[in-house]
Amino acid sequence: MGESVSVDRMEISDLPRVLEIERRSFKAPWTRYAFLKFLKEQTSFCIVARGEAEVVGYGVAWFTPNECHVGNVAVEETYRRKGIGTLLLKSMLREARERGAIRATLEVRMSNSPAISLYKRHGFQELAIRRGYYYPDGEDALVMMKEIQFDESQEGPGPATQSS
Repeated sequence: MGESVSVDRMEISDLPRVLEIERRSFKAPWTRYAFLKFLKEQTSFCIVARGEAEVVGYGVAWFTPNECHVGNVAVEETYRRKGIGTLLLKSMLREARERGAIRATLEVRMSNSPAISLYKRHGFQELAIRRGYYYPDGEDALVMMKEIQFDESQEGPGPATQSS
């Protein structure tokens, strides 16, 4: 593709494109209101992956004392498998480390093997299964956790930018 991708803080002006990606990526998409709430919360971290022309992915995480919870990571279908999910996840883990989190947790659909593989590649381990977790179909969620490393080399170098 040859397109440069950068990671930036999500802005309200990004929401139309974020919501479009959200609707295409999830069976029960978050609402505009949910994203607005996360954007206003100091305990949240909302980012977008920006290609040369538009937002191509996003990530949302929130923080409690010592913990980061990865809420959503989504990439536009035509940009998947190009390292953008990795870029977003590394950015969230870097932010978690900077905020003093000692672990990161997430839930992922049992059927979402590409996402599970991504998380495992970045050190997440299977912790539990939440039966019937996902609305509206009742699919089980795999709960995963990663201990946060405070060695900067653990999550990759420098600014969150890549060329694909």
